[in-house]
Amino acid sequence: MSRHLGFAFLLVACLALSLGVASASPAAVDSGPSDPVRDVSIVDVVPENRSELTGVHTVEAGSTLLVRGATNRRDDRTAIDVTVTDGPDADRIGFATVDSWGFDGVWTARLPIPADVTPGTYTLRVQTDSETDYQEFEVVAEKRATLTVRSAAADAVVVDATLPDGGYVELHDGDTVVGTSSYLAPGAHERITVPVDGAPTTLTAVAVVGTPDRRLDPYTVDGVTVSAPVRVTTPTATATVTPTASPTPTSTPTATPSPSPSSTAASGPGFAPLAALVALLIAGFRLCRRR
Repeated sequence: MSRHLGFAFLLVACLALSLGVASASPAAVDSGPSDPVRDVSIVDVVPENRSELTGVHTVEAGSTLLVRGATNRRDDRTAIDVTVTDGPDADRIGFATVDSWGFDGVWTARLPIPADVTPGTYTLRVQTDSETDYQEFEVVAEKRATLTVRSAAADAVVVDATLPDGGYVELHDGDTVVGTSSYLAPGAHERITVPVDGAPTTLTAVAVVGTPDRRLDPYTVDGVTVSAPVRVTTPTATATVTPTASPTPTSTPTATPSPSPSSTAASGPGFAPLAALVALLIAGFRLCRRR
């Protein structure tokens, strides 16, 4: 009897132990099919001059398309081909091949967009030897930035600017920025005063893409930076007129009349004999009359 009770006790203990282990084990959760790790993917499609953006954004004709993505492949074993496969002028945009990236797997590619490309929806394709990813994006007509210098002085420059995406106006002295406007919202602006730092003599005003807290790259039109030369006018010092001393009048001496020569009785050695001769003739004439 005791043998049967011991066996029953052992059976109950084993059963309890198995139930405890089963309850301690987490139940398997059916999460459905998991996404496989992709060899390559597109992350960002943005204009190069607005590289701080993320996600997919419109790109202007005449700009450069910046593509960022990720891969789990090693760059010494594969390359990534980036091309535009569909769109009104897809065959004119060209392609790029990426053959190096960092350990984080982040890669970048740049595709120039022709200035006269037809606006519309385009399809971007990235491809390795084993996988492909696609992303649509929009190309819009080029929004041209403009810049005109109204006036310039040694301490400030006044400009008119049209900045389609907002930004700033910078003053460059060679490669050095010597003046920056306050942030300008997208649109046209008149009489923007840009202070000048220092005393440069040769300046260039440059339209720059930017956000309220960051300056980015210059605006371009047909691949050329939107800028305007600045001619600084230095005020000309007014010469002090020195009064000319008036000459002191010099008194004109009064002419002293020369004394008129007075008549002087004739005298001299030749006159006495003549007088004596005349006297003799008169005396002789009187003597003859008496006889």
